[in-house]
Amino acid sequence: MTERRHILKGYDNYIDGNTVRKHAEVTKRQERIDRKIVTSRKTLRNREKATRMNLGAVIVLGVCCAAMGVFAIKYLSLRDQITNKTNEIAEVKVQTEALKAQNDAVDYSINSGKDTNYIIQVATNELGMVQANKNQIRLYESSESQYMKQYKNIPEE
Repeated sequence: MTERRHILKGYDNYIDGNTVRKHAEVTKRQERIDRKIVTSRKTLRNREKATRMNLGAVIVLGVCCAAMGVFAIKYLSLRDQITNKTNEIAEVKVQTEALKAQNDAVDYSINSGKDTNYIIQVATNELGMVQANKNQIRLYESSESQYMKQYKNIPEE
């Protein structure tokens, strides 16, 4: 009992199926389907107003879009700055490592050239310095820290 309706050019009511109804029943049924729901003018105006955007909504939407654009531009700018700073930090780290290596090499060359006997010989012969005797050396113990403030001269005995 399936029924299919086809609307073909020149044929208004063509019905497929194994049972065919009389033409009068089909037209009454079609009239019920085709009957439009009558709506009031007020309802139509309300529907039309609901589909339109008023000036306030357009302004709010425009401000929101502008704010989103500003935030997007600011975000991209900050992201670019972060990337640049990260690259600069990496370059400075490479330079720092190179300088540390150079500093270690210079420190090694300085320390390898130290000869205590040579230093004593230059100090005594060329600069006229004299080595201190044991009775000239005074030892002290500090209980607080290794840093000491001297407010007066050390008394001689």
